[in-house]
Amino acid sequence: MPLLLIALIVVAGYGAYLWRSQHIFRQWLETASLEELAAAAPDHIEETELFVRLGIRAREAEQWPRAAKAFQHAAELAPDRREAWVGWARSTYDFADFRAADVILSDFIRRHTNDGQAFLERAAMRRDAKQRESAFDDADKATQLIPNSGEAWALRGDLCLDAGIPGEGENNYQKARKLMPDSPWPHVGLYQAFIAQKKDAEALEMAQTINLYFKEVKEGALYLGEAQVASAKTPEEFDAARKTLKEAMGNEKELRLMDQFSVNMLFGQSYYNQQRFAEAKPYLEKAEDIVSGNPDLLFLLGRTYRALGETSKADATLTRHREVYENTAKIRHYQARVKDDPTNAGLRMEFARWYAAHGYVPAARTQYEEMILRGLDVDAAKKAIEELDKNAQKP
Repeated sequence: MPLLLIALIVVAGYGAYLWRSQHIFRQWLETASLEELAAAAPDHIEETELFVRLGIRAREAEQWPRAAKAFQHAAELAPDRREAWVGWARSTYDFADFRAADVILSDFIRRHTNDGQAFLERAAMRRDAKQRESAFDDADKATQLIPNSGEAWALRGDLCLDAGIPGEGENNYQKARKLMPDSPWPHVGLYQAFIAQKKDAEALEMAQTINLYFKEVKEGALYLGEAQVASAKTPEEFDAARKTLKEAMGNEKELRLMDQFSVNMLFGQSYYNQQRFAEAKPYLEKAEDIVSGNPDLLFLLGRTYRALGETSKADATLTRHREVYENTAKIRHYQARVKDDPTNAGLRMEFARWYAAHGYVPAARTQYEEMILRGLDVDAAKKAIEELDKNAQKP
């Protein structure tokens, strides 16, 4: 047999062996446990996929520092591997702080300016950290780069609701629903946009759709009850709304705090709308105990006290309502000015200081963090955050 033919056979056989070995290794990676992957890591220090899988397994075990270290190594081995950078950033966010995580993902984006998924990931992380302005910019960029991503449009819709522009949010959710019709995300978003715009009929229809087709949405009964209260006109319709709310309440102690607040406020509102003020009162008071200072609730509660002849309580509650309402108007005024002039460091500093002075400390911190993200008077913003932290530690 010619030597060349023998050599070709040997090379082909070795290639097949390598392919089988790699295939077996990849299969092993899919099923290996966290500790098995960790044990194999020192002997496969150049295997990007192993470290990605190690990071995934560590995240599943909520071992955030271990996950971050694994993903970081994978990112160093494969600088274009988005999954590694995202895992590194998310894990860092979970155990360290937002700013460090944002720097990691921003480093990847600076070198991959057309990666729409990376912008989407950073938008989601920034929204979770309450950095909604920067998150909106990222989500908007994602919809431009990956216009066929339903998640990008749905997240942009969420951020529109956050910004108080539900009409634009509705348009975003409609696009998202066309792209991912089997996902509850755009349907829930549409419901919330309809409620915010007082489109009662559309909200009721969407709540019914959510309850019928998306059983995994735990708040489905609450949405339906809210829509029924908003659209109810007859005694029978109010009774039906309260029946739904009772179902939503279930074991009230197992509900999230905001859901407990919503259920009680809606029960109270249903009785208030029927001018059954004595029955409305205990629910509205309970809602105020759960989450204090909601302007809509304060208005209903104050008017209820007045209808029941409890004048001093009515006056005190409605005075609080006016104060909260005026603060809300001030916040919207500042937000509009910042939107028109987003790089004005002095304006943002003024806004943040106003928040802090009026007790809105988390909002003040968010505004300072936004300045740091945008590179606006960074040293002053960091110093202001340190001052907030120092004041928080005072007895």
